[in-house]
Amino acid sequence: MYHSVSRPGEPDLRPEGYWLTPGGLAAQLAALREAGAESVSLEELLSWSREGNSLPEKAFSLTFDDGYRNNLTAAAPRLAEHGFKATFFVTAGTIGEPHMLNRAEIRQLRELGMEVGSHGLTHELYRGRGREWLRHELALSRRILEDALGETVKFFSLPRGYLPPGFPDLVREAGYLGMCTSVPGRNTRETSPYFWRRFPIRKGDGPETASAILSGKGPRYRGRLLREKVLAAARLRHRFGAFTTEK
Repeated sequence: MYHSVSRPGEPDLRPEGYWLTPGGLAAQLAALREAGAESVSLEELLSWSREGNSLPEKAFSLTFDDGYRNNLTAAAPRLAEHGFKATFFVTAGTIGEPHMLNRAEIRQLRELGMEVGSHGLTHELYRGRGREWLRHELALSRRILEDALGETVKFFSLPRGYLPPGFPDLVREAGYLGMCTSVPGRNTRETSPYFWRRFPIRKGDGPETASAILSGKGPRYRGRLLREKVLAAARLRHRFGAFTTEK
């Protein structure tokens, strides 16, 4: 799970350390390619999960959250260089704002063979929100993106990590075929498409981090998994006094 691909001092730098330089991204992609990894779309992941279709031995999915313009200008060319595809989750309410993708740029991503999904309308935390508010968030964000793309938007990415009870059911009811969470870990055929796990990439992560996540084993992978679980729990306890997720 990537966010902004930018450099220190540039105005589109995402706070909280969830950004990577273009060179850092290129180094990670090169390490994945050298390891024999092959990227798959979320639609391919869904077919593998539901229909038993095969995937490459070292398959992985790349996602970018929020909808920064640098996802098109900095990330997409590096993905193309290595023959990788990705899913870009756009916050519909920020389309066309400074440093964010506009409608034409979203279509460019699709023309490059990338998937585009919804990252909600407002990028607000979903804790304490009523079901009708959440339904509006899911439906309107999807409608805005479908209007920009001229095609169905199939996947949703949960903003800011908090998963309200029963939310996967609302995502399904809204017509999405799957949802990516911020829960770290690997996905199997038994993983619900409405609870796909992802590892966040942070400022300073190098090629060895990408390689460890791809391997899914070894001390570096186990250390990263434990770290992400601890950070997620600490972040939510700090905000709310409790850690709440849903399987």
